[in-house]
Order: sequence, then structure tokens, then C-alpha cells
Amino acid sequence: LCYAADVRAPNLDWYAQRSALAAAYLATELYLCEDRSPGHELTWSFLDSRLDEIKSARALCVGASNYASQFSRNMYNIFASQGFK
Repeated sequence: LCYAADVRAPNLDWYAQRSALAAAYLATELYLCEDRSPGHELTWSFLDSRLDEIKSARALCVGASNYASQFSRNMYNIFASQGFK
């Protein structure tokens, strides 16, 4: 699951990603209990959807972090240009 969700970074974010994967795994196991489709196709589709959601959430967090970083740099430069330091 970690490889499929592209989780490889060993930092604090790693724990958050592993928690999200654990939740996706548990939800998939529960979904599997009721799946009667041939070859458990619906369960595989369900798992793919959860992994896509994890990837999307990670991309959103990275984007928000980049935005916040750029915003703080811009604010610093604006205040520095006005003589504040």
C-alpha cells in the first residue's frame, strides 16, 4: 500500500501518511466483507479510490505549504521595503 500511495519519506509527515494508509486499509477490509462481486472487483475499485484520495490530500497539503511559504516571504519583503525588520 505504501508503494502504491507513493509514501516513502521518513519524517513526521511519514506518520501522518501511514495513519491515512491504515485507515484506508481498514475501510477496504470492511468493504471486502460485504463485497460479492466476481474477483472482488468492487473492493479493488474502492481501494484505488481511497489511494487516489490520499494522493490528492497530500498534493493539496504540499500546495498549501508552498503557498504559505511564499506568502510569508512576500510579507517579509514588503515590511523590509518599508523599513521594518
